Amino acid sequence: MEKVVKLKLTRNLREEVLTAMQIQRELGPEINSIVGGNLFRWREEQKISYSEIWEKLNVSAIEYRQWETGKISPQGYRFHETTEKLGPKSYFEAGMMVNELLGKANEFRLLARLGRWDQGCKPLGDALGVVSKFAA
Repeated sequence: MEKVVKLKLTRNLREEVLTAMQIQRELGPEINSIVGGNLFRWREEQKISYSEIWEKLNVSAIEYRQWETGKISPQGYRFHETTEKLGPKSYFEAGMMVNELLGKANEFRLLARLGRWDQGCKPLGDALGVVSKFAA
């Protein structure tokens, strides 16, 4: 009995990893762009210079520039630290933004679990369609 349970857990874990990779491929560039645009906007609103922020954060100028241009996103702890340094408004808005992005990721996860990922379904509209079918 133990071996069967371990195999099922392994299969579920593999499916979750594949789903996470699909989410990264589909949402990664959009997430980087959203995060970068907001970091730039928040820094400009606080009138903090580019060099001042990366020095405060103790990151390289190149790395911080890549964050703002959307080439990469900062790791979670760096993002948290950055929004704290950019003021309470950015810290609050960052929380809202993260919740929205997690919602998008969950929509993709729902589609992947339904096995409809490769059928060209769009996440939001399709997820709503699935919900309305079950509600009917």
